[in-house]
Amino acid sequence: MNIDSEINDIRTKMFKLRFKNELDKFIHNDTIIAVSNDRLHKLGKILNEDNNTIKVEVPTELDTYLNTLNKQSYLKKWNRLSEFYKINRVEEYITRLTNNKLNKNKLIKKLTKLIDNNQLKSKQVKYDHEKGIIIHIEDIFFNEKNGLYTFKN
Repeated sequence: MNIDSEINDIRTKMFKLRFKNELDKFIHNDTIIAVSNDRLHKLGKILNEDNNTIKVEVPTELDTYLNTLNKQSYLKKWNRLSEFYKINRVEEYITRLTNNKLNKNKLIKKLTKLIDNNQLKSKQVKYDHEKGIIIHIEDIFFNEKNGLYTFKN
């Protein structure tokens, strides 16, 4: 392979990476509605031209609608969330809280058990229903001695 063909291959890969990043930005930043379907299909076609690229599925209107519904499911008061959504929000909160995998798994397991047994009450959870995130759970404390989060018994 000569230098010119290597340069062309690199240039092609860079263009495809740029288009993939553009498509990812549209899909993951909820701006997909503002972008024409024609542009999305063109990006998908460019990325799917050869077998060396990652196959990208251009979301349909149904996918967009389902994603919107899923996000709206979290925009309820804590006591109105189903058990599934409560567990999901707890997992998201604990993931934001700590990077210690062992501590994280222990807290999630304990809180999931409390949710399953209907023992984690609304007054214990400060939940922002407009953003769909947990702000604080009263019974979780940071233990400065061992550097871990612990659950009040």
